[in-house]
Amino acid sequence: MNINDIKLIIWDLDDTFWEGTISETNIIIDKSKIDLIKNLTERGIVNSICSKNELSQCEKILEREGILDYFVFISIDWTSKGQRVNKIIENMNLRSKNVLFIDDNIQNIKEVQFYNPDIMAELPDVIEVLKNNYTKIGKDDKELSRLKQYKNLEKKQSDSLNYDSNELFLRNINLKTIIKNDCINQSERIHELILRTNQLNFTKRKISKAELDAILTSSDYSCGYIEAEDKYGHYGIIGFYSIYENELLDFLFSCRTMGMGIEQYIYAKLGFPKISIVQPVSGDLIVDVTPDWINQNETLSDLNNESKKSINNNESSKKIIFKGPCDFSVLLSYLDNNNYLSSELNFRTIEGTQVDHFNHTINIKNSYLLSSKDKESITNNYSFLPPETFETSLFSKNYSIVFLSILMDTTLAVYKNKKNDIKIAYGLMSKPITDPANWDRYINKEIMTARSEFDIEMLQKFSDEYELINYDEINIVDNINDILSYLDKNSRLIVLLAAETPFNNDTNFKDKHIFHRKINDQIRRLSSNESRVDIIDVNKYITKQSDYFDSINHYSQRVYYELAKEVDKIIKQNIGVEIKLKNRYLWLLKDINKKIRRLIKKALIKLGILKKEKRK
Repeated sequence: MNINDIKLIIWDLDDTFWEGTISETNIIIDKSKIDLIKNLTERGIVNSICSKNELSQCEKILEREGILDYFVFISIDWTSKGQRVNKIIENMNLRSKNVLFIDDNIQNIKEVQFYNPDIMAELPDVIEVLKNNYTKIGKDDKELSRLKQYKNLEKKQSDSLNYDSNELFLRNINLKTIIKNDCINQSERIHELILRTNQLNFTKRKISKAELDAILTSSDYSCGYIEAEDKYGHYGIIGFYSIYENELLDFLFSCRTMGMGIEQYIYAKLGFPKISIVQPVSGDLIVDVTPDWINQNETLSDLNNESKKSINNNESSKKIIFKGPCDFSVLLSYLDNNNYLSSELNFRTIEGTQVDHFNHTINIKNSYLLSSKDKESITNNYSFLPPETFETSLFSKNYSIVFLSILMDTTLAVYKNKKNDIKIAYGLMSKPITDPANWDRYINKEIMTARSEFDIEMLQKFSDEYELINYDEINIVDNINDILSYLDKNSRLIVLLAAETPFNNDTNFKDKHIFHRKINDQIRRLSSNESRVDIIDVNKYITKQSDYFDSINHYSQRVYYELAKEVDKIIKQNIGVEIKLKNRYLWLLKDINKKIRRLIKKALIKLGILKKEKRK
């Protein structure tokens, strides 16, 4: 027996864990055995039970001794032990060679060995060996993280029995993964994973710590580690890969994730690179298959954090965010109380690039779904898509209310990568940057460029890699639905609809009100079917041309003030927070000032004193 291989100990009870037989006499439990269970657990060694007894009697004794919760996948009944031990090992996604079975009956030991040929099976004499050497097994785990992980797995497997298939179950547990690239900071955990992982180690490489560090610090390799979580908890670091010349040299995952499809999902996210699989492996890798029940989140939440379970339990949790362009920017100018309010509005980077496309639902989803590597690849290749394109706090903080504007979705074009189907939103729908007929106008800033600099090489490169795709009201509502599913389950999503009254003489947005109406109708339908989604309908306040400012996307100050009043009402109704509105005559003053400035500017241009600006 090699105690260093032990990951799980399965205990018999009568005349093994305690002295005596529970059905015949009063049993005695040596306190040192209770201490041993606790000490083993603090070394990351998990304990289970396989006993021929009455379950309720045994649980009552173990609970009395304060030790019941230290065991997982307990199997207590009167059936034979061989297949039951095999089932415990299978349920825990372990290999029998990493399991120690302890029993006082030699027949039970032989039966268990028959069904589990590689198992370590010993008489109770081995308990003294464990007492004297438990510090040499496993590693420090005083937070009992491995016990908690297997408790979660136990609950998860119990819940899965309520579903007709494993895939249907996986679609309902909110499974998320993330690829991280700061591997050198996690080299100890990664190396431990390499040494301990076998069933889902596809290349079987067992490299030294020095070899691993050399790989992690070499620019010739692309490396990443994987974290995962679902509604049952956070799994921590569960996988690692290294790629050299587009070939996976290391590709391995913890057995705790077996049957979840994570290895296939990561293989797909990496673009299905070449790999030489060394059998046996408890899983397959298939080219061109991506499990669609897994979502990627750049910031995984700690699902075990009790303070996050109820978003409305305290004042600090009453967070509100506004995500959108100028409609929210002006609206917020009428709200005084900023203790609870935050926003992600259109802005300029230090370099001067106007970032509005990060408020398009396509790019909001990208911030959640794309790996860091994919994001860096996009933003490094195209200066008009800065890193801020994929930045948001929507999914890293628990917001009570998320206000979302759809104006960017009604305005920007959507492009799809020809190789990997990644979609990007940028630039005017009516002036696609993949159309060479528009290139000179982008370079000369004759149309909206979001203050970015363009040249022929960049536009050609983007056109070679991406193609314009149709983007309609169904796509928009699908995106909103997806964003809702990525938010905290207690968050409410309030969508600001777009204007449906036509704006006269709008050359950039001709007939856009028709598109707005189609989108709004779909969102209204979503709101009526989804209790967490509500709407603010701007069309209650826009009925004539004077309700607009200079386009169908820009409203009069009166309209923004009315919208601010509605926002104030929604916040009070949902979380009871008082938001102070500024003086109700402020909108009138702003409108008058803007109209005067526009008249003066037009007069100066007409007189030749001021030049007409090109669209940026």
